[in-house]
Amino acid sequence: MDRLLTIACGDYDRTHALVDGSVKPEGLTLNWLDLPHLEIWTRMLNYYDFDASEISLSSFAISKTMGKPLLAIPVFPGRAFRHSYIFVNSNSGIREPQDLMGKNVGLGEFQQTATVWVRGILQHEYGVALERIHWFTWTQHSRMEMDLPKQYQVQKIPAGVKPDELLIKGELDAVILTSLFPSFARGAPNVRRLFENYQ
Repeated sequence: MDRLLTIACGDYDRTHALVDGSVKPEGLTLNWLDLPHLEIWTRMLNYYDFDASEISLSSFAISKTMGKPLLAIPVFPGRAFRHSYIFVNSNSGIREPQDLMGKNVGLGEFQQTATVWVRGILQHEYGVALERIHWFTWTQHSRMEMDLPKQYQVQKIPAGVKPDELLIKGELDAVILTSLFPSFARGAPNVRRLFENYQ
């Protein structure tokens, strides 16, 4: 008899054959749950709700330092070129990465893998001093409670306030995203990519 395995993971081009059943792992019946990422990560990191799940790499690394009983395998279903997910207000005076210093920059969560990658790129490839940026987060319920290093200035955007509108109005100078806001995909006023030729 096949073993039932509950997996919480996105329906990507690399996983779709498992989702639609055209590829069947020998000895397993998959219960594939395509849930929002924040829900997957919150439930797995705090309650271990699934047999297996996609998980944020940065959150996994943090969870290991906290002694959580999780095991990772090196499979990366979600991939993106992160230089393309940094947007700036065109009136902010930001022309190059170092111009972010002293500015207000929004992101979903400080420990998101995507934003960790981007901050690493900004710091190590472009010499941006991350502690000189005023960080604003908009995710209201963190996937995992943790203490951030004291050198970073991190504030939460109030509930109900839309970060894309803050960028358009210039109240945020830049944002680092994991996926595009619909307003950006349509062409928001006063918004452009930091790296126009990101490829």
